[in-house]
Amino acid sequence: MNAPIPTPKLNTAGPELAALPGVHAITDVTGFGLAGHALEIARGAQLGVHIDWARVPLLAGVRGLAERGMVTG
Repeated sequence: MNAPIPTPKLNTAGPELAALPGVHAITDVTGFGLAGHALEIARGAQLGVHIDWARVPLLAGVRGLAERGMVTG
């Protein structure tokens, strides 16, 4: 018998993180990814954005999951 699949809980930490001192913008990168949300924030601020992809860290094993077609919720 397989264990039940847990219910996704995207954005559950958002309100707590937003309440931290100094936080003035926040986004969840699980849906549109880092680039999509960075662009959304930049457009909202009427600014541009540049991401140095070589410096963006990846979680261990994430590249292999993406190559197998696993995507975020």
